[in-house]
Amino acid sequence: MTTTHNTVEFELRELIRAAEMSGLNPQQIPSDVNPWTWDDPRAMSWRSNYRALNPAVAQQAEILLGGPLSLALKAAMEAGEALSVDLDRELKIRRPQLHEQMRQEAMERAIN
Repeated sequence: MTTTHNTVEFELRELIRAAEMSGLNPQQIPSDVNPWTWDDPRAMSWRSNYRALNPAVAQQAEILLGGPLSLALKAAMEAGEALSVDLDRELKIRRPQLHEQMRQEAMERAIN
């Protein structure tokens, strides 16, 4: 069974598994939330564990449901500039899959 939130389709089993991995009782989580929309301090752990289970859907959720990128980060990425330490940290937090992809591409360019 899947649940859709703003065009992100979460697998219910994965949501429950990630919650359990975070030490959360799924019976205490409202059915209309997901790790990116739940206004609870424990949501960060839930997001982290969901990323481990399904990085592709987590990336989609970060883009559609997570906070927007800063203007500085967006401008640097569009210009193809090297990211400062702070901008790299923001990208790693807000778009972890994209961050890893960019890191891998940079390593491949350095090797070649």
